[in-house]
Amino acid sequence: MLNKASVRVLQALSNLEGHADFEVLREWMAQSLDTIRRDTDTTRDEVLTRWNQGASQALEQFLVAASSAKEALRRGK
Repeated sequence: MLNKASVRVLQALSNLEGHADFEVLREWMAQSLDTIRRDTDTTRDEVLTRWNQGASQALEQFLVAASSAKEALRRGK
């Protein structure tokens, strides 16, 4: 799990939004999240399933933080 994004992190994410290279990175992370979720659905290995769940949660937290940074800053959180 990721720590809660600080104001400084939210500002950095907000500044990066729309930057072409950052958008490439976000797309790669979103694709990786989809792959991990598909792999988790098909694996029978409990340890790998748990590892995939943790990775999935961390990637999702980052993607949510990146897409909502401006709104979070606006709300003052």
